[in-house]
Amino acid sequence: MQFDDHAIVSTRERSAARLLLLIAVGYALVVVVLFPKWTVDDAFITYRYAENLAMHGELNWNVGEDPVEGYTGLVLPVLLAAAVRAGIDVDAASKSVGVASFLLGGLLLACLVRRLGCRPVVAAVAAVLHLTAAPNVTHALSGLETMLFTAFEIASLIALATCIGGTGRRVLQECLLLGLLLGTCLVRPEGLALAASAVSVLAFVRIRSDRSGLPNFMIRVGLILGLPLVAYFLVRHGYYGDWFPNTYYAKWTRRFSWDSLSSLLKFSLLYAVVPLFAGAAATVSQVRWRPCSGCKVGPVSTAWTTLAAGVLFIVACAALYLKSALAMNFSYRFFIPFLPIVFALAAVLVERGLRRVGTGRLGPAICAGALIVQIAVNIGGLPREIRFASDTIELLADEHVQVADFLRERVPPGEWLVVVLDAGVIPYRSKLKTVDFGGLNDEFLSHRWRERTSSAKIVDYFFARNPAAAVFTSTNPYTVNGPEPAPITVDPRFGNYSLVAIFGSSTWPNYYQMVYLRRDLCDRLSCTDQEKLREKAPSTETDPAAGSPASRRVASSMSSRPGPALLASRLATLTQSPDTRKTRLPAT
Repeated sequence: MQFDDHAIVSTRERSAARLLLLIAVGYALVVVVLFPKWTVDDAFITYRYAENLAMHGELNWNVGEDPVEGYTGLVLPVLLAAAVRAGIDVDAASKSVGVASFLLGGLLLACLVRRLGCRPVVAAVAAVLHLTAAPNVTHALSGLETMLFTAFEIASLIALATCIGGTGRRVLQECLLLGLLLGTCLVRPEGLALAASAVSVLAFVRIRSDRSGLPNFMIRVGLILGLPLVAYFLVRHGYYGDWFPNTYYAKWTRRFSWDSLSSLLKFSLLYAVVPLFAGAAATVSQVRWRPCSGCKVGPVSTAWTTLAAGVLFIVACAALYLKSALAMNFSYRFFIPFLPIVFALAAVLVERGLRRVGTGRLGPAICAGALIVQIAVNIGGLPREIRFASDTIELLADEHVQVADFLRERVPPGEWLVVVLDAGVIPYRSKLKTVDFGGLNDEFLSHRWRERTSSAKIVDYFFARNPAAAVFTSTNPYTVNGPEPAPITVDPRFGNYSLVAIFGSSTWPNYYQMVYLRRDLCDRLSCTDQEKLREKAPSTETDPAAGSPASRRVASSMSSRPGPALLASRLATLTQSPDTRKTRLPAT
């Protein structure tokens, strides 16, 4: 179903569509400029890989150590490494890629909807939905590859629709599609699901329309998509020792994840239900089919088969996510690539409704009202995203940056650091060799759930490298909590470590970074360092473990005081002899 633009689309309709696009792009640009320039902690993992590749020629977490793959996809770290070599700040480069992909994604979505047979105004509305969705702005500036993957995904669907409904230059069209699918696979592993869906759908179309072209198509699939992917996986397996990145193994769980299901349902209610309702209302409200005068009614399968590939991609990814612990699914990060497919499907349904004639205007009115409501929901979510980004900026500044600087000044280069669980800013800024107990950047720990590694082996793994420092993320300023850190801290070998600092933030109560140093490093701290630490220590009259009113007041003040760094238990031990050290807060 396609329009003959010259015969059907009036100049006024074209102008309205262009105006809508211009307003949406202008709005997106203004929001991006005014939005807090935040970076999520996980983005610094990619930055570390990119800088190691640019400066040391190793796409590795720890230079000179056994290679580890903790980045999500190959494309972004390679792009950022090229930026580093060119003298461009890695964070600025990553944000530029994200913002460009976000804006380009809106224009590409309009092109996709037009390719699916919709009129310009409908295509423009789909782009408006994309460009006004508040989470998209968050991800454009987060430093991750979310929007880059989304742009590749939309471009691949455009190429697929062109191959299905186009005529002539079939070889060139298919080569372009396969090249885009290859790029999508290299941006994120989920691209494999889109590639499989698109190739399967196009093969089905070739079987239905022209079987003689199927063998040549499959040969092109093998040469352009299959062989490069096989070579990539073989090289990666030889280099890293695994077929998939640690991010896959670290998130995989044997059980159904109700948290992932809950997040998916919330995401659908906020961003998918209303557009699909608008499309359904436009479709079912009309009763008779009447092709528009002068329309070229082509194969209906162009739209539906393209969207079928998109829906298969969503189903495959959702099935994977529902068996995964989606850590860092902030602003529905893992579900954001579903949005363009949802908006395109809604646009096709709306277009189909507009091509029918009924007895009233109730259906179109409901459709228009629903789309306005969705745009309002998109824009209404912006304050929430701004608060999240602003709070994260303060959190990283108050805790992670200060921890990293604290360690860089006190831990000699070449020593090992253990982080549990925040492995972004702290390893990136401290430049220390790091064991990531979150598992994203550690092959042994990423497989611990899959292989059911015992707690004793995990504890032994902690002490295997004799780390100079350990940083624990905790919700309690007096106790390291969590199922994995607790056995470590009660192990007799942990007596060789002293708690030297706790950093907290007023914007994130009950979220602390507890810093431990090996005893020999504690003894090397100068008197000046000890005095600086004491200045930040809250006062109490008794051991906080006793639960006295005084200790409870200290805990309350730590979660609410605006100071950027908070020091707690056992700081006084730095100046005491071993036989007089106590596990209590020092008096100021």
